[in-house]
Amino acid sequence: MKGLLFVSNGAFSGKTGIVLALGKKLQEGKKRVGYFKPYGWWPKQVEECLVDEDALYVAKTLGIQNDLGDLSPVFFHPERRQALLGEEEGEVKEIISKAYRSVGKGKDIVLVEGGAGFFEGEAFGVSSFRLAEALNFQVILIAKGEPILSLDDVLAASFLFASRLIGVIFNWVPLHSLDQSQEVREVCEKRGIRVFGFIPEDRKLLGVTIEELVNTLKGKILCCENKKSEIIETFMVGAMGQEKALRFFRRKRDKAVITGGDRADIQLAALETPTKCLILTGNFYPSPFVLSRAEELGVPVILVPDDTFTVVDKTEHLLGRVRVHEPEKVSRLLKLLKKHVNLDALFEVLGVGL
Repeated sequence: MKGLLFVSNGAFSGKTGIVLALGKKLQEGKKRVGYFKPYGWWPKQVEECLVDEDALYVAKTLGIQNDLGDLSPVFFHPERRQALLGEEEGEVKEIISKAYRSVGKGKDIVLVEGGAGFFEGEAFGVSSFRLAEALNFQVILIAKGEPILSLDDVLAASFLFASRLIGVIFNWVPLHSLDQSQEVREVCEKRGIRVFGFIPEDRKLLGVTIEELVNTLKGKILCCENKKSEIIETFMVGAMGQEKALRFFRRKRDKAVITGGDRADIQLAALETPTKCLILTGNFYPSPFVLSRAEELGVPVILVPDDTFTVVDKTEHLLGRVRVHEPEKVSRLLKLLKKHVNLDALFEVLGVGL
């Protein structure tokens, strides 16, 4: 059994998505794949067990059959972190080690998702750096953002993990930064760091589904509930006159329009442009004409209790931080991985050639 640990230079780097896509590719090659997340942040109660939401989704998507409690045995959620502080350092590490041995039984490779940063978990002696040593993991770094700005983190990872670091994947690279690829690759290879690829940013992956919007905003879908898996790439706020709103809304596609529930003129203007959904604030129910037009066009209308300012604040924290929990996103990421990452070289280094 091989353990491959994915570390990153910060939060929301795309580790979960890459792990999931890579797991799919390995399964296509008939490899027995395991998944492990030593510590999670988003505990979910399933039957009598707590499991990290990301870990649960990955395991279900890959069809992995393990005790749910072993998938993510430790939680750093604020409500549970305090309890961990009372544990001895060795006890936390032993909990993780035991769970890892369990999920690895009968597997060719276990994909291990590390924390946000190299030292998350250091307070308990279970940072990615320490777990790589303790559990004999090989390591891949997922570096997010502009490659040149990530170089310091890549070189630091090479120093910390030494020979355990088998290479780096640059993820969510801004399109205007792709011309940095060759220069960055040369710098890394001079330091003995293998670069497996540069994955460009993709607005579809950074988007949020209508269902996630509803859950986050504690809203209610008034029509077209069958469209709740549609992905929103951007948000626009409607607070102007109808004529100006029409010109404004034509600037972007695949958007959600946030406006007061009592602004029928804005709502109708948004519906005449490529809009994925309407978010009506203040619990103001729309007019029957607006609702009828939305149903006719197949545009979901979401009623939310908060005011417009609060809704805008909440949605700003969603884009770019959304987890890959939709089949469309997984499929899209797998295509990107196959196109932009040298998977043959990666599997050759791992010794699991397909």
